[in-house]
Amino acid sequence: MTKRQKFMLRLLFLSVWGAILGGYFKLNDNPNADWILGLAILFQLISVIALASNWSRQRTISESKP
Repeated sequence: MTKRQKFMLRLLFLSVWGAILGGYFKLNDNPNADWILGLAILFQLISVIALASNWSRQRTISESKP
């Protein structure tokens, strides 16, 4: 697993926690919950698209050095 894939998986897990937190705030009528949920959805889309693309499979310069 490359560094990019690990980073995108971390971003995906972070966005899942953001969605849970945003849902909790939405239930408690916090006005900023919409922003938190929107950012969580955006981060989930970015991480899933990046994991599915060839970009995440390419090795970085530091990984390719012997």
